[in-house]
Amino acid sequence: KQHADKHVFCGIDAVDDKSVYPNDGTINGNVVCNVAGISGKGCSFDGSSGYIRMEDSNSLSPSTITIEAWVKPTAGIDEPIIAKEGNNKWSYILHILGEKPHVYLDRDCSGGWDFSSSLNDKTSLDVTGNTWYHLVVTWDGNTVKTFVNGELDGSPESFSGSLCDSSAW
Repeated sequence: KQHADKHVFCGIDAVDDKSVYPNDGTINGNVVCNVAGISGKGCSFDGSSGYIRMEDSNSLSPSTITIEAWVKPTAGIDEPIIAKEGNNKWSYILHILGEKPHVYLDRDCSGGWDFSSSLNDKTSLDVTGNTWYHLVVTWDGNTVKTFVNGELDGSPESFSGSLCDSSAW
């Protein structure tokens, strides 16, 4: 398995993408980086004002997608983990809502979600406390699959079309 620290470097005021895509991020608000992660270093967010912003690029508007994150939430909050948003339009989002991870996908930029699934609807996972969880969502253009800690979470779900191509803020 590949670990996030092989693809991202967390610095004092920036996050450098070490993949083949130049999607470097700028730290905003209350974010502390260079904290102990699941493998190497990571960032800790305050749950209200902290985020990392990346400029829009074609690599963030794919025809298929994998959203992956190691998370160690300390409280149930309504905060994005990974999201693509611009001009009040959302393409995709993996976030924590009421102490449960959720994934949403939008195909028509209408502001509503065309696909919505709670990972916890299918598993007994509770994301409160100080436990690390590996969350993965894949979408091949036709089917959405969710994984928690490497295990397929329920059955694959149908969702076809293309994602909303929201532009940068």
